[in-house]
Amino acid sequence: MGSRLSGEMILQQAEELSQNSPIPELFHIIPYLVMVLNQQRQIIYSNNGLLQILGIIPLHERLGWRPGELFRCIHSCKTPGGCGTTPYCTVCGAHNAILEVQQTGQPVARECLLTTSDGEHPAYSHELSIHAAPAGEASQNAVLFMVRDISEEKRKKVLEQLFLHDLLNSAGAARGFIELTHGTDNLPELQELCGCAQEAVDLIIDEIQSHRDLVNAEKGELAVHMEAVYLNGIMSSMIEAVRRNTDRAAEISYEWDCHAFVESDQVLLRRVVGNMLKNAAEASGMDAVRVQTRKDGDCIAIRVHNRIYMPPEVQLQVFKRSFSTKGEGRGYGTYGMKLFGERYLGGKVTFQSDPEWGTVFTFLLPRVDVLPQ
Repeated sequence: MGSRLSGEMILQQAEELSQNSPIPELFHIIPYLVMVLNQQRQIIYSNNGLLQILGIIPLHERLGWRPGELFRCIHSCKTPGGCGTTPYCTVCGAHNAILEVQQTGQPVARECLLTTSDGEHPAYSHELSIHAAPAGEASQNAVLFMVRDISEEKRKKVLEQLFLHDLLNSAGAARGFIELTHGTDNLPELQELCGCAQEAVDLIIDEIQSHRDLVNAEKGELAVHMEAVYLNGIMSSMIEAVRRNTDRAAEISYEWDCHAFVESDQVLLRRVVGNMLKNAAEASGMDAVRVQTRKDGDCIAIRVHNRIYMPPEVQLQVFKRSFSTKGEGRGYGTYGMKLFGERYLGGKVTFQSDPEWGTVFTFLLPRVDVLPQ
């Protein structure tokens, strides 16, 4: 999979394509990125569509590259063979579309969740629609490869899921509690119903603020307010909130080996920890979730463990924006954990998953002070 043609042969193929095929003239008017790839998946032609959007320099400097290298995929430089030769490539929609066309000779449509970086700025996520088809004998049995950016369409689906489903459910619950207050004169019962209604309204506000923070974080416009935060207090309150909202009163255990303070933004810290807890609770079903905070060198490690194993194809995509096993309009939870936890809080978010002991997500944060337990 890593073999390539020499630069001289690439230029020869590009020249033959330009002289003997109508493709170059036809595709310059299309507002999408259109490429022709040879049998080694190297670029021998491209129009100009989408290149400026992705911030890519002119094609003549990139002939012979593969698509992931042109897009600056963060995985394309991890192996000597480049694009198409890493474990992550096995779940890449673009790579798999090319292979399927080469194997079947039939047109293919896929989606590609791509994370790119130029090495100087933070990584950025794209959702791409991929169409691939045979380019014909005139192009040395090459592949015609078309790319359309559908990131805004994906964002719209997330907003639809948020406002038409999640918030509507919470608003319905709040309304139900308020209506029940009309039928009781019992003060303790009235206070309890008002408290439940307030929790539902608070959940609505938190969902809206969470999405706003995510959008601002991607733009690099998120304001961060760092302060010394008592971690054990944050953890205990977040665990209790998950217990209340997911009916898991006895299945979440919490252990710690110190009373730790960390330098963090309390709101963003709650976003990261909250997503870690909610994901574990939703995935584990009736199994227990185990939460720990531990000293780890100069850091504090927050670990959330559940007994559910993530298959390899899920592990390779777990932090990609829009990737979810829960359906359309999802896939921002683990992505947000990584974005907030690393880019804005200066921590490190990782995970491990094993068929025997399940999955553990770890959030490492620099610690400020540790008090005796």
